Amino acid sequence: SPKIASEGDPKTVDKRITDRRGGERRSRRLPFKGLLFDKNYWIDLLADQWLSLSISAALGVVLLVHILRHK
Repeated sequence: SPKIASEGDPKTVDKRITDRRGGERRSRRLPFKGLLFDKNYWIDLLADQWLSLSISAALGVVLLVHILRHK
């Protein structure tokens, strides 16, 4: 295993921990803003999640009908 560098010993490896947190981590832009208007995103979403989306929509309709008929 490499030795930690010490002053005066040229054969050792200098391992330094660098701080990668110097830049701003959070963008001021919304990360999903591009997805909202991306046509390919919505096509892929409907192609991949059609079953769960249709079940959710059916349950929403059942709930709405139940609420409207409830007296």
